[in-house]
Amino acid sequence: SRHDLYRENSKIWGSASRIIRNGAFHHCTLLVDSDTKLLHKLLKGDKTLVTSATASVPAPTTTLAEYARSQGLPAIQPRHVIQDVTTCYLRRYGNVSEHVTWCNEETGVPSQHDPGSVLVVEGLSEDIRAGVEEISDFPWIYGKTPRFSKDVPKKAITVHVDKGLIVQVDRCDGNGKSERYSHLIGRPFSESYF
Repeated sequence: SRHDLYRENSKIWGSASRIIRNGAFHHCTLLVDSDTKLLHKLLKGDKTLVTSATASVPAPTTTLAEYARSQGLPAIQPRHVIQDVTTCYLRRYGNVSEHVTWCNEETGVPSQHDPGSVLVVEGLSEDIRAGVEEISDFPWIYGKTPRFSKDVPKKAITVHVDKGLIVQVDRCDGNGKSERYSHLIGRPFSESYF
């Protein structure tokens, strides 16, 4: 009842939402053609991360492509699913002037069958554009992240992060803060530092 979709007891869709000023953002994940072995490994989580965030609820997963293959159905292409979902959404909620096209990423020339194509959506309202910009910025992506600590065994440190920013770096030997990484205090967290 978490608004997930299943195909024969395996999850293919998960969702979440966020209420904003005059509406809501709805995020969903539809497993079209993913490497499910890698997905299962990633969903087990990072054991070096300690947080009070809500834990993910594990569930068996499959993809639309795996299901189609198992039933002898034609291959399902992610780009077609994206285009179909986007088109249906815009028909239902969009403005008549909005349209969706596939264009070559480098040239901008419409080309639905070019593997280098990206989806282009035109005519979005200013409220939607502002919302998209808001959820694409650091304060939204990382600033709302619950406080967490990450052990970095190869450096013998524990990094403490709050709202996406490094607030403290401790030595794992119990001798307090690591002066070596003090210049990172206040910076956005990135594993590339360690």
